[in-house]
Amino acid sequence: MPIKDLSFIKKQDVVAQPGKNIIFISLESFELGFIKERKDLTPNLNKLVDTGSLYEMEPTTGGDWISASVYMAITGLPASFGLEGNDVFQGAKDFYLSTLGDVLKTAGYQMTYLIANKHFSGINDMLETFVFEVKSEIDFETSYERIPWGLHDKDLFEEIKKGIVLKDKQDKPFALFASTVSTHFPNGLYDKRMEGIIEKKNSDLEFMIASVDQYVGDLMAFLKKEKLLEDTAVIIVPDHLFMAKHEVVSQLDQRSLLVLTSEKNKQWNQEALQQISMPRTILNLASINTNATFLCDFIEGNKNQFIDSNEEKRRDLNLAALKTFDLKQVFEIVIIDDSILIIDLEEQTTIEIFEISKDSTHVFKIILDDKYRLRSSEDVFPLDLKNSVSSPSTLHIIYEDGKLSSFLSDPDGIVSYKKGSKITYDSIDVQSKFSKYEVGKEIDDKLLQKEEAMLVIKSASFNSKKRSWIKCNEDQIWLDRGINLVKLDITGTMVNLNYDTYLHPEVIDDLIKQIELSRQSKSTFFLIVHYTAGENFKDYKDQLAQLNLEKLIDLKSRQAYLAKLDKEKTEEFISDFIVEKQFTVPYKKPVAQKNKEEAIALFSKDVDRFIAHAGGAVQGNSYTNSLEALNASYKKGFRLFELDIIKTSDGEFVAAHDWNIWQEQTGYQGITPVSLEVFNSYKILKDYNSLDMQAINTWFSSHKDALLITDKTRDIEQFANSFIDYKRLRMEIFTFPDVLIANALGVEPMLSENRLNNLKDKTLEYIKEHHIKYIVFSRASISKNRKLEPLN
Repeated sequence: MPIKDLSFIKKQDVVAQPGKNIIFISLESFELGFIKERKDLTPNLNKLVDTGSLYEMEPTTGGDWISASVYMAITGLPASFGLEGNDVFQGAKDFYLSTLGDVLKTAGYQMTYLIANKHFSGINDMLETFVFEVKSEIDFETSYERIPWGLHDKDLFEEIKKGIVLKDKQDKPFALFASTVSTHFPNGLYDKRMEGIIEKKNSDLEFMIASVDQYVGDLMAFLKKEKLLEDTAVIIVPDHLFMAKHEVVSQLDQRSLLVLTSEKNKQWNQEALQQISMPRTILNLASINTNATFLCDFIEGNKNQFIDSNEEKRRDLNLAALKTFDLKQVFEIVIIDDSILIIDLEEQTTIEIFEISKDSTHVFKIILDDKYRLRSSEDVFPLDLKNSVSSPSTLHIIYEDGKLSSFLSDPDGIVSYKKGSKITYDSIDVQSKFSKYEVGKEIDDKLLQKEEAMLVIKSASFNSKKRSWIKCNEDQIWLDRGINLVKLDITGTMVNLNYDTYLHPEVIDDLIKQIELSRQSKSTFFLIVHYTAGENFKDYKDQLAQLNLEKLIDLKSRQAYLAKLDKEKTEEFISDFIVEKQFTVPYKKPVAQKNKEEAIALFSKDVDRFIAHAGGAVQGNSYTNSLEALNASYKKGFRLFELDIIKTSDGEFVAAHDWNIWQEQTGYQGITPVSLEVFNSYKILKDYNSLDMQAINTWFSSHKDALLITDKTRDIEQFANSFIDYKRLRMEIFTFPDVLIANALGVEPMLSENRLNNLKDKTLEYIKEHHIKYIVFSRASISKNRKLEPLN
């Protein structure tokens, strides 16, 4: 950075003395004008202005979306990571520069961040890197209504109060941070429960602004009642400006961020307060003394101008500060007690831990990015192993009979195989090109018997912090808190009935009736506890004893529990952490029905049934995303064209499946991503012309009956504004917030299949409410989504 005497204090050298407790609340898309100009909506916030202090704060580039604003508040750096965005935190293990988290930890603070959905936008990985404990809807003991964003702010503020009470009992200062969602664009997230408290407004956004004001007022009254205000600095800021057009926002005379605090007339050197100074602002308001330094401390003059004029250097600073785990170095897979550990041998640090039951077979899949960093991990059903191991950039770990085996695939899908009591990979293993391996020889064929299927069930207790599930063939059900009664038929179709016996012990009567009915049908069914089922079963001792559910009678709160019941016997299993079992069940594979010739002829005339994937095939070549592919497919009659959209190093949209495939197709040997100039200088497979945004728009402007379908890109707003005609644009959507963005822009959203599982029984309601006409899912998933047929 072009700064004289730039010398950050390293985190290990930070010295800090505690000050006041901190309650930091980041309000979604909340602007200064909501407080100054709409006092009718914000009486409680204005009351806090009178008793505390209100400051205007200028937005800083690199802090203008939720995770970016959180990142800036903790590090004092603009969130600039080039093309990697929030994914850069996958596998993060350290941050070299001192952060607000380091200061608070050194000063002895208890640090927690509460958020509606901690897995949204990379926030969980980021905050854990900065030594915060992160909690969201899946961690709270109280069962709240789940919405696509996680949970409503009304419930979040209840958890804030609970967290304050719990932390105040400890002999340590606390720092409780929280992010809200109620005032998210395009029109707020309406909560019907506030109708008896907030008067009807002209818009949902105004109603939710008033609701957030009520939540803050209740919180301040609570702090006063608990006599905590004197020792606590309450700090309220927006995460960013409102991100869409809305009448409420357009009527504001002033658009700016703010800092609202309970601290009255706080004396510190604040000129025009700017977002990049947030860590220093928090420390000053809480009266915390430290030697830690932040970027804002070194910038002379206008800080925002400095940030804007040093785009590349601020990106380099961010990337240099972050240290991530990756599997390019030497690592080892070992069994220790009831866990499998992946250990970085150079750092002698545990990268990942998987809990196991030693009498079961386990398959774990670790998904890597192109730099071999850990993106995510999941359980894999043993029957799916053959197909799964060939997935590019994955590590599969198999545990069976006390032994380990593993499959590691590189970005090209080339697989290596190892086995032993422990497994070691070195840098040569990972970076070399392995010959194709006959995966099937290393997978037990007994798993593929006809007329039988493997059923895998996992009951996870609250203490395990894991999810409970049941899987048969390709169908998997994630289970909710309480006791889940699961039945399945001979085709592997599962039906789940959930009884939250923890929150509503009175439903045990209904549960017992359903168990009795299921027993009379003489079919096999299962009882599975997720998180906790409470411990009220002793009151039903006689009835449960008649059903041979002896262990259920003595079940303790927060224990895992699994029972298999059939016409012959009952099997019960209990653990303080996890119960995972496999069962062989009768299974008859459905026979696929081929379409008749006349149906094929009819379908072929319907252009809406067919999409030219990656532009379509050209001269037998697929995945080219080329101009020639578009032309060839158009001549064949295609009118729907899918292109994979990624970005160049200089931030321009281009069509390519990914940079690895692009390198294979062009022969390019350098570092990727490349600039737009370099991208356009290479031919695809030596013959085909690549497509940048200008070429895409030129082609679609001359083919006015063609529609574009995008894959890969998450930059909904930027791409929609770059394309020639948003009315001829359909974009695959991978997150619920992006659905709202697409709707606000008038872009046709195509919801990705991986979001359907999160909606569970609210799928139809969500699809109708958000006017979703298209869903993207595999043909293999059709049988599992029959509930969508009424929408066809």
